[in-house]
Amino acid sequence: MCKGRYRWLQAGLTALGLLGGAVSPAWGRAFEGVHTYGKKGEANIRFYTVFDRLPAHGYAPVIVSIENNYSEAITWNLTFQCSTATGVFRSRATIKAAGKGGLSREEILVPVATEYASHGFSSGELEVTATASGLEPARFHVYSNSPADWPAIGVSSDLATLHDGTLDKEVEAATGRSYGHDFGTAYDPEDLPADWRGYSGLDVLMFTASVWSGDDLRSDARAAILEWVHLGGILDIYDLAGSHDLKGLGFGGESGEGERSLGAGRVRLFAGSFDPGPVVSAYSSMMEFRRSKILSETYERGGWHLQTALGLRSFNAWIIVVVLTFFAILVGPVNLFVLARSGKRHRLFLTTPLISVGTSLLLVLLILAQDRFGGVGNRMTLVGLDAEGHRAFVTQEQFSRTGVLFSGDFDARDPLFISHVMLPRSQWTRVRPGWGGDLAFVYERGQPDRMRGDWFFSRSEQGHYLQSVRPTRARIERLATEDPEGGVVLFSNIGFDLDGLFYVAQDGSYWTSNDELATGRPMKLRQAEEKEFDAWWNGLQGNGSKYLSRIMKTVGSQPGSFYASAAAGTFAVDTLPGIRWKASQHVLYGSVPVVQQAP
Repeated sequence: MCKGRYRWLQAGLTALGLLGGAVSPAWGRAFEGVHTYGKKGEANIRFYTVFDRLPAHGYAPVIVSIENNYSEAITWNLTFQCSTATGVFRSRATIKAAGKGGLSREEILVPVATEYASHGFSSGELEVTATASGLEPARFHVYSNSPADWPAIGVSSDLATLHDGTLDKEVEAATGRSYGHDFGTAYDPEDLPADWRGYSGLDVLMFTASVWSGDDLRSDARAAILEWVHLGGILDIYDLAGSHDLKGLGFGGESGEGERSLGAGRVRLFAGSFDPGPVVSAYSSMMEFRRSKILSETYERGGWHLQTALGLRSFNAWIIVVVLTFFAILVGPVNLFVLARSGKRHRLFLTTPLISVGTSLLLVLLILAQDRFGGVGNRMTLVGLDAEGHRAFVTQEQFSRTGVLFSGDFDARDPLFISHVMLPRSQWTRVRPGWGGDLAFVYERGQPDRMRGDWFFSRSEQGHYLQSVRPTRARIERLATEDPEGGVVLFSNIGFDLDGLFYVAQDGSYWTSNDELATGRPMKLRQAEEKEFDAWWNGLQGNGSKYLSRIMKTVGSQPGSFYASAAAGTFAVDTLPGIRWKASQHVLYGSVPVVQQAP
């Protein structure tokens, strides 16, 4: 495990002044450091984390603010190294501050190497170094650990201070552990990031109704949270005064509603007092929603269709044995008694290297003939289309089997979250629990972002879980001018043809088509039965993991929505270019607006 497994170590190092920057625990800003330049404080750099605990996966949002009182503008180069038991994830950022009192403040997302612990603790370390020309380096260290058998819950500072310490004791009682089981990670709502990836390390986010609807929460952060919910997050709002409902808080629906699905996620409203016992009880059964548990256990159990559909990987080792046997005979008796027989032993200096090089080249050619360059794989992409917000919420699973690779790097055209998933142990897998921190990743910000490192391995098998949010105009509309015979007419501008489609009307009736729905033209649907939809939708679920199946069950059968499938499409998150995808299935869902006529 990493350094920082115990919080007493952090406290002790802080007291001894060994952490490079002063690190002080406080609700919502547990890790904070300040470095001052010059005798008169000509400049200072301040660093703090948004959440008081590093996540076990995803991104850790941090804030860096700089005040520059020097006469000239200065550029600071920041390097981040986030370590877990799995490996190291490195990234960089640049901040420029004008001279003579210039101020700069940047929200930065620091990627984290996924921690695959499903019991005990997940621990991590973040090392930050800030350098500028002519100035000494500023260094900050953050150590953190969190229980691996409890959901990752973000708690707003006003809720956290209501029962400071009591919630932790209730968690320890519920889990039967006597140390280290914090209820959640605290945050200051004013610091929340404006990027959905900043919440990717959380399973649940808790607010009070007053903070959610108030000015302390910026509108861009609120929008990012809703995107995170669309991707499967759980947003819990506590109405301590008992005077709100979800409709009044801007989530639509009927008055008095206490829970709503929002894409693949949920929004829940809890009215009344914030009593630690019932609160902890409500979350004690939510381990199935803990992302780190999903990434470490769901795929490892086997039965993942994307993997089994490629069949078992085989390698004809007997060919290598034959070649090595031939080499032993050639380099030994043949070489010694034929090619460099008695009286011509000096030929050994020529024949032995030639035989060795020739055999090596033959082995390389045989390996290439069997494994080839690049690789093959299967992927399944679940896409939620937001017709009003013009966004696509993408969740993708993929399994690949690689041959010879020169690099595992790839470009990310859209901001994404990507993680290896734990596969059943075999001679072809490289990602395993307790790997010893050997994996290394690098995130390079740019246009596009560059993902470097151990994402793909030569002659290996790997699975990945990805999420992305991208802008799109794609949607399916219902024409207001219905068919004279009473049918439903839909129009698609998805951009590719759909080989399966169902529509659930507002009245709960089901509609489908026996033909493909071509993009760019109207399609008349026939009425269907619910069991017909269930059979089709359940069949699609079988192509993904149990986790993806659970998401599909969450979004299914919602009135006013469409559900579609396609053998291929344009929403897949592309990774390594050398992978040849044998299957790239798309499953789509989303609301269906009513329009007067087709575009």
